[in-house]
Amino acid sequence: MKRYAIEKLKKHHRSPLFDKSLPVAFLWSPKAGCTVLTKWFFYQIGHLEKAMKINPSIHVYKGMFTKKYKSYKEIESGGAKIYKLVRNPYKRAVSSYFTIANYCYSKGIPNLPMDKDKQRITSMFYPLTPYKGISFKQFLYYLDGRGADYTLVDGHISKQYCPEEDYLSPKIIKLENFNKEINRLQIKYNLKQTPANVLSTPHSYTKKMRQQADFTPDTIITPSQFVNGSLPEYKELFDHETIQLCNHIFHDDFSHYNYLKKH
Repeated sequence: MKRYAIEKLKKHHRSPLFDKSLPVAFLWSPKAGCTVLTKWFFYQIGHLEKAMKINPSIHVYKGMFTKKYKSYKEIESGGAKIYKLVRNPYKRAVSSYFTIANYCYSKGIPNLPMDKDKQRITSMFYPLTPYKGISFKQFLYYLDGRGADYTLVDGHISKQYCPEEDYLSPKIIKLENFNKEINRLQIKYNLKQTPANVLSTPHSYTKKMRQQADFTPDTIITPSQFVNGSLPEYKELFDHETIQLCNHIFHDDFSHYNYLKKH
């Protein structure tokens, strides 16, 4: 069953970060610290400099690496300890919203999973008129209707939990404690101590988030705000309705990764 789980994850672009030179393997989700985790992984196996020379986005090299990597025998046999990096579902939902809302303003890339979400969102909210953006609340209603499993929507907006990971029994590391936990892991497995600059990659939109009193869960972010303006802090996007929507949509993330729900 471990092989089945790994093949299912690979099919949907969530190949475990693993190399036979390491005693650990990592499961991950987009919008949940995957950039800093990937940089850490390639630093540990001596590929980080090469990866950054190929493309400033570490995910380009990650795609090349995982596509070529065929053997996961150490995971299947239990020889490699499996971990998963996860993130607070409320904060991740906001980051996911920023990603899809911004993408929907673009021309899109045909055959990209997110492009299918763009088409469905446009049809749902603008069936007869030109696209003018979506609010955080509309984004959640889209997921509520469509379903948030990673096989149904793009991984950047899906829930983090994958049923297949039950066969792999990963230990959970929360992004909120990442530096502390990764240091413990490095000591436990006698891994290289990672430079602070490798572990300091910010979330994609964090630097642009500012407190904005006039922002509500129903406010639509404009293209210019994504390019030149500021974005709302995540707390400003939550009222009772959006909290309840998140609790329902991302229930599996709350329950499997031990995050408390708000009420």
